[in-house]
Amino acid sequence: MTNPKPYCAALRKDGSPCHGWPDSSGLCPAHREGFREIAAKGGRNKAKVVQLEKRLPARLRPVLDLLGESIKQVHRGEITPSQGQALAALASALCKVSELSEFEVRLLYIEKKLRREDW
Repeated sequence: MTNPKPYCAALRKDGSPCHGWPDSSGLCPAHREGFREIAAKGGRNKAKVVQLEKRLPARLRPVLDLLGESIKQVHRGEITPSQGQALAALASALCKVSELSEFEVRLLYIEKKLRREDW
């Protein structure tokens, strides 16, 4: 019979032994020093909001900030919901124009490449 695999030397929050696989320090990754900070940072970077913000074109960042502030202003009663709705409609139009211009640039690039290849 082989020796059972050793477990992490740390205890769980409820006081029971941890069944994680230890490294040379005798602790599993979850009980190593600094793990919570690293895990929290990774979790924040995986949030959908963070992912969307990373893909947002830089020229639209001020629009996102304006909409976020407008939502707060409506909540605080500083502007009316209809004013907030008007801002959202304008931002939507701006985003559509920006998206169309981006597609236009991409299409021109593809057409230029196709002309070079002489189909």
